[in-house]
Amino acid sequence: NTPLAPVADTTAPVLSNAQPGGVLAAGTTQATLSVTSNENATCRYATAAGTAYGSMPNTFAITGGTAHSSVVSGLANGQSYSFYARCQDAAGNANTADLAISFSVAAPDTTPPTVSVTAPAAGATVSGTAAVTADAADNVGVVGVQFLLDGANLGAEDTNAPFTLNWNTVGTSNGAHTISARARDAAGNQTTSAVVNVTVSNATPTNLTLGMAFGEGTG
Repeated sequence: NTPLAPVADTTAPVLSNAQPGGVLAAGTTQATLSVTSNENATCRYATAAGTAYGSMPNTFAITGGTAHSSVVSGLANGQSYSFYARCQDAAGNANTADLAISFSVAAPDTTPPTVSVTAPAAGATVSGTAAVTADAADNVGVVGVQFLLDGANLGAEDTNAPFTLNWNTVGTSNGAHTISARARDAAGNQTTSAVVNVTVSNATPTNLTLGMAFGEGTG
C-alpha cells in the first residue's frame, strides 16, 4: 500500500476576541490591542482597512502562539480608533479579511449638575428641627450634595439621594438666614443653588428672678 500523502494546510487562522471595544474612560492614553487565533500564528495590524497581511506595518508585540497583544499609545479624549488585524500561520496561510478592533475614548465630563433647595420654602419661619431638602441631577450622576447655612457648610455632605438634612435650628441665632445647596459630580463639576431666605424663630429662655422674704427679728 502506498502511504497517503499528508494533506496540505491551506486554511488561514480563524481570529476572534478582538479587544478592547466600546468606550474607554476619559483620560485613557494607551490601550492593549489583543486578538485570539485558533492556531499558532504571527499577527500584524494596520490602521487602514483592507491592508494585505504582508503590507501591514505593525507586528503584535506578543505573537506566535494563539494569544496576540500589543500596546498602542497617544490616545486622546473624545476620539475613536480602529485597528485591523490579520494573522499568518506556520504554513504561510494569511487572512484575507480584517478582524477590526474598534473603540473610543470618552470625552471628559464638563457638564455641571443642577441643584435647587426644595425645603424649607422661601420666606419660611423655622424653629426646632427643620428638614432641609434638595433636588439635584447630572448628565452622568450626582455623587454628593452639601447644604450651606449662610454660605458655610451645614452638616456633612449627603452622598445618597434623596438629599436631605435635619437642621437643628436651636444652635442658630434667631433672625434672617440663607439656605443653599452645592452639588458635585464624579468629575468634580460643582453647582451651588440659589439661596432660600428663611427666618429662625426659637423661643428665648425667660430670665427668672427669685424673690425671698425674710422675717426681721430683733437685736
